[in-house]
Amino acid sequence: MRMHNALIHEACLAFFLAGSLCAGAAPVFLDLRAVANTAIEDDGIADNGAGGWSDEGANDMFIYPPVQTGIVTRGGYRFNIAPAAGCSNSVIMLRGQERGTNKPGRVTVSVPKIAGSYLYVLQNSVGSVAGMPKNYTAATYTITYADGTTNCIALRDGIELRPWWTREWWDNSGRASWPVFMGGNAYSGRWKSYVGVWAFQWRNPRPAEPIKAITFSSAGKAAPVIWAVTIADEDFHGPESRRRETLARPAAAPLGYFDGKLAAEREALFAAGARENHFKGVRSVELIRNDIIAVTVDAALGRIGAGPGEEIIARYQTPATFTIKSDTDPAFSSPVHPARVGRLSCEHWNGDVGAFPQNVLYWHTFYLVLPAPLKSGNAYSITVNGIEPPFTASSVLSYDERTTTTPVIKINQTAYAPGARQRFAYLGWWAGDMGTVDYAMLTNYQVVSEADGKVVLEGKVARRARNDALSGEDVCEMDLSAVRA
Repeated sequence: MRMHNALIHEACLAFFLAGSLCAGAAPVFLDLRAVANTAIEDDGIADNGAGGWSDEGANDMFIYPPVQTGIVTRGGYRFNIAPAAGCSNSVIMLRGQERGTNKPGRVTVSVPKIAGSYLYVLQNSVGSVAGMPKNYTAATYTITYADGTTNCIALRDGIELRPWWTREWWDNSGRASWPVFMGGNAYSGRWKSYVGVWAFQWRNPRPAEPIKAITFSSAGKAAPVIWAVTIADEDFHGPESRRRETLARPAAAPLGYFDGKLAAEREALFAAGARENHFKGVRSVELIRNDIIAVTVDAALGRIGAGPGEEIIARYQTPATFTIKSDTDPAFSSPVHPARVGRLSCEHWNGDVGAFPQNVLYWHTFYLVLPAPLKSGNAYSITVNGIEPPFTASSVLSYDERTTTTPVIKINQTAYAPGARQRFAYLGWWAGDMGTVDYAMLTNYQVVSEADGKVVLEGKVARRARNDALSGEDVCEMDLSAVRA
């Protein structure tokens, strides 16, 4: 029995050395390092022509859970995935219409005359092209055998060759494309999507004939990406219980996992936005109540750039960020900090910033509750710590109880109808996370002529609605019906 086993082993070894796999032999992993032309991570700057992956900044294959490297077994599929340290090239990307435009249209990988029942390719594609027919042929893989004959494999978009972004973590076409890695990058979660890499299985019609080369060709639409290639006699796709061992919804990335990736992109976008004058610093200082002022800043604070920047802006929502000083009001003769700070952040603008498409820029209004009320006839300088030159970090509010404008009083923006029997102005404000501003202490109002400063109407402030459902304000009204032009 021992001699029989030894003879079988010797026969298998001789067969392998001649260039074939025998039944039960270990799979052969093709070495793609000589032809790998793309890193799976970008340099953080979109469309600069110098980054990795699809050159889309933080939208790359830095995902969580990360793609494993080395000899990997996932759901029964086995590949040897090249390490992706730093910006080293570890995958083959072929030319596409939208992405990979500078990549080769085809790449040939030499095979050391290996035969096998199955060819496995770990792959995905980038840069889907709108308007293409469903399941069009996106790539062709040509198998060249040792005897010079060839076999062409057509790969259809969305079946054998799947786009790297997908809405469902279980997306697959069985043997044609089985998800081996599935996760999320810095952007995919915002769109309730996932990022994946799939295994394509091809049954070799000539399993005994050694393969000497494989040519990967793109149709020039979506850009195919080849991660790893394995030749084996084993059917990696079965049984189902083994495949499903790793088929599960990807875990969410730990807090801060993408911070480093996003920081480089945010800084590049901020520089582009500054060149286009999107960022100036302090935008306005307004009176909300004689002891509350509103300071509105743009994304120059903390160099946030695009997006709400919640984690960054929250760090500045503290009294230490703001100082108030007056040369004429003794209560503010030395710089003082507010007693409390509220905030409301709102989308201000959206569009392209430099090479970064479709960005949303936010403005942030901070509500400063002062340690003492402002006094009419004085000027106050408000400074925001965290806005660096050349952006504006300070602004002056000149307070005069008869002339200083405030957004908390609302009137008809166009005009009141001449025939209207009743005309009202409304008083109220909602200060973001600080809630409704209380104006109960204001009991009287005056209407003053701009022409000569004379009082033309006086009255009592009336409560109209508490915690109004639409505005969140405690709405007070002032009857202007007696005012005539």
